[in-house]
Amino acid sequence: MRLDDVLNATQALAAAGNDPVVAEDLVKRFLAILAAAHTDLNTAEAMRDVKRFQTCVHRLCSGGLYLGFERVGTAARTLEFRLTNHAPSKEIAEALAELNETIQAALELGEAAVLAKLAHSANTLTH
Repeated sequence: MRLDDVLNATQALAAAGNDPVVAEDLVKRFLAILAAAHTDLNTAEAMRDVKRFQTCVHRLCSGGLYLGFERVGTAARTLEFRLTNHAPSKEIAEALAELNETIQAALELGEAAVLAKLAHSANTLTH
């Protein structure tokens, strides 16, 4: 997956009021949430902790869309919609698999690459 598919840097900067330092902090925090998400989602699902599961999915949805991690946010929104509307288990499992794949793809690029993209976009805005 390409960096442009993982992070909409313009959106991340806008969410931070076009302050590159704040944007970097927010993106780092969200990457940490992504790193913990696999464990959180799988643990909550295995323990049948519906509230914890839904909270994690909602955090990924809202944070992802707000900070420009659009694929993560969209995959989480799909899963959240299916959970809320009591979709069949198979559809929920498919949406969870898609979310996990999207998270993994974002993490594989690495924090340094994501932050470099953000910094490049910030420099483009100021020049």
